[in-house]
Amino acid sequence: MAFDVCLVGHVTQDQIEIAGAPVRRMAGGAAYYGGMAACVLGLSTAVLTKMAPADQPSLLRALKGQGVIVEVLSSLRTTVFINRYPEASQGPRIQQVPSVAEAFQPADLRIEAGHYLLGPLTRDEISQDCVAAWATQNRRLVMDVQGLLREIIGERVVLKALPGACELLKHLEVVKADVEEARILTGMASPEAAARWLLSAGVGEVLVTAGSRGSLVMTAAGRFPIPAFHPPAAVDTTGCGDTYLAAYLFRRREGGSVAASARFAAAAASLKIASAGAFQGTEGDVYRFAAEAETIPDPLFF
Repeated sequence: MAFDVCLVGHVTQDQIEIAGAPVRRMAGGAAYYGGMAACVLGLSTAVLTKMAPADQPSLLRALKGQGVIVEVLSSLRTTVFINRYPEASQGPRIQQVPSVAEAFQPADLRIEAGHYLLGPLTRDEISQDCVAAWATQNRRLVMDVQGLLREIIGERVVLKALPGACELLKHLEVVKADVEEARILTGMASPEAAARWLLSAGVGEVLVTAGSRGSLVMTAAGRFPIPAFHPPAAVDTTGCGDTYLAAYLFRRREGGSVAASARFAAAAASLKIASAGAFQGTEGDVYRFAAEAETIPDPLFF
């Protein structure tokens, strides 16, 4: 069976600590948030992950319950992320990683899919050798690069540039990064310059996001600034970037232009903020919200 999309990455044990709110423990990671969003939007979805056997029932329950097909490879450890938000408004977060699951190997990917959404959470999770091997198998690769920049020192997350980034990036059809990740990855000060650098490295479609300040999509055909939407409520920003990328891929696979797909993705991400946990809206919910909600154009991109 061939799926529309296969997400590759560690499903994590997340601990969310928001100032003034009870501590929450839940499944997390790009493969989880992106997989849930892709599935509820209507893509046939698979997830390839690694974790300790004892954690599989609790961390995979929601994905399987939604109808995602999960292939889990055993690891001695499960990746654990502690996300602390010192402000109730959920500004910058502090991350701690006390445990990391084993890395993927090139031979691990046996699932057939139209696209592969790679969501590494740490630098060593998906190696450049994996990406190169999968690309030579004519697999269409999409990546959120945040994990490539995360080096774990002790239990602390430190963002650092990736040596030899061009060798990896040339294999990717779509790349997403937030403005800070784009700056670190490329060495370019402005989001637009960073996006152009990524295009020059061989990426087909570049998405640079900036939360409430909007996002920028760039391809060889042009530059497309996308405003953010006012969310219905500010409850939980965790997983918004993963929702954005999954929604973008969904709309592109449905035949949407890069600009229309990014607008759809921005609306889905804003809807996600209004509830805790993974995105649970439908395609129709996103279109209705995008038609009715106010946008927030910002000078960063406009």
